[in-house]
Amino acid sequence: MPPGLTVFQLKLIAAGLMLLDHVQYYLPGYPLWFRYLGRLSAPIFFFASVEGFIHTRSVPRLVARLFAGALIMAAGSRTLSHLLPWYKDFPNIFLSLGTCLLMLWALRWGMETNRPMEGNVLAALWAGLALLTEASVYGVGMALTFYYLRENRKAMSLAYVALSLLPSLSSFFQPQAWFLWDYQWMMVFALPLFLLYNEQRGSASPAAKWFFYVFYPVHLWLLYAVGRSIWFAR
Repeated sequence: MPPGLTVFQLKLIAAGLMLLDHVQYYLPGYPLWFRYLGRLSAPIFFFASVEGFIHTRSVPRLVARLFAGALIMAAGSRTLSHLLPWYKDFPNIFLSLGTCLLMLWALRWGMETNRPMEGNVLAALWAGLALLTEASVYGVGMALTFYYLRENRKAMSLAYVALSLLPSLSSFFQPQAWFLWDYQWMMVFALPLFLLYNEQRGSASPAAKWFFYVFYPVHLWLLYAVGRSIWFAR
C-alpha cells in the first residue's frame, strides 16, 4: 500500500475529532479547544464521502444508506428529546452528506446523458435543500470542491482555504470572535490530511463499512443523556 492515509483511516481520525467536539458540547468542564479540533471532522467526512461517491459501485445504495441514517438519527433524536427534554440539540451530518451527494449525482447524470440543463436544475434543487442542513454553504462548497478539483491538488487546496477563511471575514474587526464563537475557519487545518490521502479505500470489512453509521447516532445520544443527567443533578 502506498504511504499516506486511506479513506478508512481518515474517517477514524474524523470520528475521534468529532467525539472530542461533542464531548465539549454536551458535557461540562471540557476546554473550548475540543471544539476547535472538531472543526476538522465534518470536512474530512465530506472528503471521504465524495471519494466514496466517485468509487462506489452503486451510488443509489450509498445515498440510500445516508438517508436511512439521517432518518434513524432524526427519529431517535426526536424521541430522546421528548423523553429527556433539554436545551441541547442534535446535529445530523447524514442529511448534509446525502443531499450534497444527490447534488453531485444530478450534475454527473446531466453530463453522462447529455442533458446538462436538466442535471443543473436538479442539482440546484438539491443544493438548495443542502443549504438548509447543518453544513449549509460549507457542505455544498466542499462537495463541489472535492469533486471537481480532485485531480488538481493545488487548485483544490486554494479553493478549500478560501471556503474555510472567507466567511470569517465578517468578524474581521472582532478578532476575539475567531476563537470564542466564530471558529469555523479552523476547518482549514484539515487540508494537510486531505493531502496525505493515498487514494486507497483501506479496510473494506462489513464492520468498517457500518461502524460510522452506528457510532454517529449512538455517541450523540449517550453524550446527550449523560450531559442532561449532570445538568439536572447540579
